[in-house]
Amino acid sequence: MMLIRKTIIIVTILLFIGTGIIPAIAQNAEKPLPTSRGNWLYVGGSGPGNYTRIQDAIDASHEGDIIFVYATSSPYDECLVVNKTINTQLIGENRNTTVIDGQQRPYDVITVQKSGTCISGFSIVNNSLNYTCVLMNYTSDCVLKENNFQTLHGKADTILNSRSVTIKKNSFDISIADDSIDCIYLFNSSLCCVYQNDIRNEKQLMNNICQGIVIEKCEKTTIISNNISFVRNGIVISGDTILISQNTITDTIVGLA
Repeated sequence: MMLIRKTIIIVTILLFIGTGIIPAIAQNAEKPLPTSRGNWLYVGGSGPGNYTRIQDAIDASHEGDIIFVYATSSPYDECLVVNKTINTQLIGENRNTTVIDGQQRPYDVITVQKSGTCISGFSIVNNSLNYTCVLMNYTSDCVLKENNFQTLHGKADTILNSRSVTIKKNSFDISIADDSIDCIYLFNSSLCCVYQNDIRNEKQLMNNICQGIVIEKCEKTTIISNNISFVRNGIVISGDTILISQNTITDTIVGLA
């Protein structure tokens, strides 16, 4: 199949599939991080009271706590479950050097089960087949921002049955993919926003089994200002009131489906 070598700039496409017009759909485009009044917990540092494992700090956290993870002890060979309390912020020192490595274990690398969770500043790598780098299921008001993802197969970010989730300013490298990949996958969710993410193949080679953003059975969702290149399908959508605006899609077989 021939590669479509052209740039598609999707300026504004608003899909009203079903009934109802929601003029305020774009209001979720810039959701602030949750305000924290909790304590700071530290992982991987040299001072007293630092945790060695990220999961230990999650288990010790309380509502609104901030868990700061140093890059000096990276990589962190863990699969994490955020299930202790709501409004937890998990912050890496540097998105390029603070690595959470799933080592292709038969688990999602990070599973989020509590609302108000924010994850930022990490490289999240090596999910296993049929699992994902970050899974959010039955959550709300979560933020996934400014992370790097590198995945071999499956899905990088998976949002299921959730509400008001923001995925922004993340980078997805599919250059090592050996199976089909959906970089961002949303299913049966609402009021979510996906914007300013960068999805590409660092080798600038076509990967005809990968998809950039897949939105399935969702409503009131915005897809804004993402850069997508060298994948089979740029954006694949189904659902009600999906706003697509100012995305740049290059070197794909199908830009928008």
